[in-house]
Amino acid sequence: MDGAVWKAGLISLVGVALGATPEAFAAAQSSFRASLTATVMIASPGERGKTTGGAKDALVCREVILRWAALAKAKRYVIYASARSTGPWAELPASNVCGAVKRTSPTGLVDLEPTAGAPAVVHRLYYKVIALAGESPGAATLDVTDPVSVELQ
Repeated sequence: MDGAVWKAGLISLVGVALGATPEAFAAAQSSFRASLTATVMIASPGERGKTTGGAKDALVCREVILRWAALAKAKRYVIYASARSTGPWAELPASNVCGAVKRTSPTGLVDLEPTAGAPAVVHRLYYKVIALAGESPGAATLDVTDPVSVELQ
């Protein structure tokens, strides 16, 4: 048997054993990378935080609703944010002055961000999602979405 034919057959067999062809795996990664969407809404009154004084000093918050496609074999997703498209990137904190991040599904969450009345206000944020192969902090990265830009004003 020709070595090239043998290797091609072995690769096909491994792909079937893993449950996906190389093309299907590449397509799943590609669709995950482009799947992150963000919708900005005015936060409901109960989620606006505390006022810090007069009307001009009132804390104003926005809800950023993030959704992305599931990636096969991903056990966990970590959301990163940055004030610049080039970084530095940091894991999205569990809460800030506006309140706690709310997981709405395994592939969705709502982040609350201040747009006025807070010590630090950013008017544009960038988000990306990293799909991880395991639950542990050192789990292997499977893929990363393309960053999305969010205007918070």
